[in-house]
Amino acid sequence: MNKNLLILLFGVFLTLGLLSCQKIEDPTSVENNLQFETIGRTDSIPMKFGKFVGVSSDMPHVATLWFEDPDGTIVAIRLNATSGAMAPTVLRIPRK
Repeated sequence: MNKNLLILLFGVFLTLGLLSCQKIEDPTSVENNLQFETIGRTDSIPMKFGKFVGVSSDMPHVATLWFEDPDGTIVAIRLNATSGAMAPTVLRIPRK
């Protein structure tokens, strides 16, 4: 009796699970207005990038240093902690 009840419950849950599935829609295209800027030197961080506000990491051994310049623009610089290399480009995110 318990075996039949378990089979029935399994069938009900399987049916409900299949009926509740829906296709994931394709993501809409997002306009990318962020600007990358090439910096000339990669042995120091220019003072024009302003005040250091934080650090984050989304990959092993790579950190993103976040700065806020005097007009409020956020500047992100990638730094490889293993090699000590700084990326030749920075991301600028304007604030309005």
